[in-house]
Amino acid sequence: MQRPPSAGPHRLAALHVATSDPLAAATFWSSALAGSIDGSGRHGPVVHAPGTLPMRFAPAGEPKRVKNRVHLDVHTRDVPGLSTLGARVVAVHDGWTVLADPDGNELCAFAPDAAAPDAPMRVSPSASTATGRRSSPPGGRSAWARRSGRDLTERRGGSTAPRAPVS
Repeated sequence: MQRPPSAGPHRLAALHVATSDPLAAATFWSSALAGSIDGSGRHGPVVHAPGTLPMRFAPAGEPKRVKNRVHLDVHTRDVPGLSTLGARVVAVHDGWTVLADPDGNELCAFAPDAAAPDAPMRVSPSASTATGRRSSPPGGRSAWARRSGRDLTERRGGSTAPRAPVS
């Protein structure tokens, strides 16, 4: 298959976050990701953390009103520690926790894979559908089955749900 002329190579350069308080958001994320804040960004503070894209924080023109269509997936050894830093728990699922950062932006926190507890923690963007559901869990179905001991079954509309434990 031939690529169209405009098809890459492209790469993501940074994650830009509009927020009501750029410095507070940058402080939360730099603490959560063990990063540093560079206050000299053209649009506001920039967080640099190991293994992630730079996160740029700019003032939002209005308050957040609806669920994010894109959110961050954070792999962490300390999900409750994110609450200590100012995140609010939105929902707890089997294998991950949905939180909101201090400005209300959603994120999903995942504990490390039991098979690799010393793996470095990371953060990655995750696209959601308009309903906020993923088409499959992070790492795909086989990773979910290994981590949870459960398999997934398709639901109408393409979402997935856990089914009986895998033997």
